[in-house]
Formats: sequence, structure tokens, C-alpha cells
Amino acid sequence: MIPLPTTKATRFKNEYSFPATVSVSCIGTQIGVLKYESKKTNPNILIWGGDDNYVQTAGHEIVQGRNFSPQEIEYGIPVIILGSETVTNLFDKRVNPLDKFITVGGLKYRVIGVLKAKGTSFSFGGDKIGIIPVTNARMYYNTNGRMSFALSVMCKGAESMDPAIAEATGLMRKIRRVPFGEEDNFTITKSDNLTSMLIDNMQYATLAATVIAIITLLGAAIGLMNIMLVSVTERTREIGVRKAIGAQAATIRNQFLVEAIVIGQIGGFVGILFGIVIGNVTAMFLGTGFIVPWGGLP
Repeated sequence: MIPLPTTKATRFKNEYSFPATVSVSCIGTQIGVLKYESKKTNPNILIWGGDDNYVQTAGHEIVQGRNFSPQEIEYGIPVIILGSETVTNLFDKRVNPLDKFITVGGLKYRVIGVLKAKGTSFSFGGDKIGIIPVTNARMYYNTNGRMSFALSVMCKGAESMDPAIAEATGLMRKIRRVPFGEEDNFTITKSDNLTSMLIDNMQYATLAATVIAIITLLGAAIGLMNIMLVSVTERTREIGVRKAIGAQAATIRNQFLVEAIVIGQIGGFVGILFGIVIGNVTAMFLGTGFIVPWGGLP
């Protein structure tokens, strides 16, 4: 094989001078089918082309094997790094996936690494993934000659973000030959932009949770009202005896009101206790932390 011609994306990576980690990547296909011997995945595997920095900038971690070498990136050697769920679908637990050859779209790839389970949230990430060298993806998936490449720049700290963006903007304008005074013909997405997107989505989730909570409270109130109504009906003899010895209607009403409040508070306490226990058990099962929303407690 011969090295592919330098693209604008690789030129950006080579000329970027700010101290940061830069990666070039692209989507090969979102409906990839992987096969090993008699096992085959569903057509829902994301085949992603990445360079030697992509695993780091995308927030992945290799738990088995290794990352791409510079030679594999340069010459587009058919090697692949698999997501944890993809490995589970293709190989038995007793089989070591490293150095095994699998079929991806009719081509043979050697497995050189396995990613740590990352999970899926808000349509980001996921473990149904296979990462191949970006040059290999460009050779075999650039069918119409219009493949788009993504550039990721990972700074060393939040204080470096603005200078890194300024450096990236100036370099990209130079590479894309944007005339002075004209607007950028490219888009830079910061990590806080992604955070804003997630916050916007969480607002809808919060609204839905509020509506569900109101309906739940309404249902609980109706249930409690029915229980107290039955209680009053079944305790008419007690009420009659109390009236006979001089109890006023307000005293009897206050008694049932206090009983309803006490029962409601006991139910709320038990619900909070169960929520904390179930939340911690779920967090232990998922391997994540559990935070009690003290501000939302009554």
C-alpha cells in the first residue's frame, strides 16, 4: 500500500502548534456488520475511522491490546479496535479476541485492541463500535468522494480552551483559504456547547419528571383520602361515643387530620428510604456514583 494524499484535516493536525492533542476521524458506516467464524452482529455497529490520538480525544480507554501505530495509520493497514459489546457479540468468553481476524464489510481486519465499556447516553458514545485507521476508512468507505472528517482538539485544561480555539480558527481559515473579513465556513463545537445541549435535553426530562410527580402525588392524595373516608365510616361508633361525652366536631376533625398527616409523613419517609437503598444498589450495579438530591426532599 502507499500513503494516501494529505487532506486538509491531516494538514491541520500537522500544522497545529498549540500544546494540545489533535485527532482526525470520520464515520465509515453506521450500519456495519462484523463477522467472526459463524457469529455475526446485527447491522448496527458504528465503524469509525480514527488516528492514533482518537481513542484519547474521544474519551475511550483500551483495556486489552494496544492503540494504532503510526505505520498503521499512514498506510491504512486493516486492523481494528472493538467496543466491549461488539466483542461480547462476536466472541465467546473463553476466546481472546486479540489477533483474531474478523470480517467487516467483506474485508478482513485483525483485532488489536478492546475498549473499556463506556455505555450510551444522549446518543453519544456506545460500545457497539469498531475503530479502524482513518486512512483505511477513507480508502474503503469514501464511495462518493465527499467524506467529511472531524477534528478533535483536547486541551490540557479549561484555561487553555480559548487560546486553543483561536489557534484552531486561524489555522483552519488559512487552510480553507477564507478571505479576510468573511465569515468562517466551518464550525467549532466546544465541550461546553455539548454541555448546553445536554442541559437543554435535561430540561425536557425535568419537565416530564415534574408532570409525572404531580400525577403521582394526585393519585396518592386520592388514595389517602379514600382510606381516611373508609376509616371515618368504620369508626362511626367511636365518633358517636366521643360526641356523647362532650367532644366537639372540630376536635374530632382535627384528630382525623393529624392521623392523615402522620400517615402521609410515614409513607414519605419510607419512600425516601427505599429510594436511597434502591439508588445505591443500582449505582453499585452500574459502577457509578449515587447522589442524594437533598434539595428535593420534603
